[in-house]
Amino acid sequence: MPTLAVWLMGLIGPLVLQALLAAGFGLVTVVGADTAVTALLDLVSQNVGLLPNDLLSLMALAGVFQALSFIGSGIVARVTWQGWSSIKKLVIK
Repeated sequence: MPTLAVWLMGLIGPLVLQALLAAGFGLVTVVGADTAVTALLDLVSQNVGLLPNDLLSLMALAGVFQALSFIGSGIVARVTWQGWSSIKKLVIK
């Protein structure tokens, strides 16, 4: 029986290692993209305070702030999708 256990570990071990490495790579990519987009949106929101109140009201009525949020969410969603697709390619060959 020890030969069966050794054979199974030899078969499953590299797959588990590859899956863990791929998941770690995807997680780092997603967290990095989320941090970058959040920093960019924070920078925009800090600098928007420098605009005149009338322009801010017009921008709010036009939905500019919701649009910026949607764009940031879309970027993070795209990076997440791409990260999980790359994980699938690395794990399933």
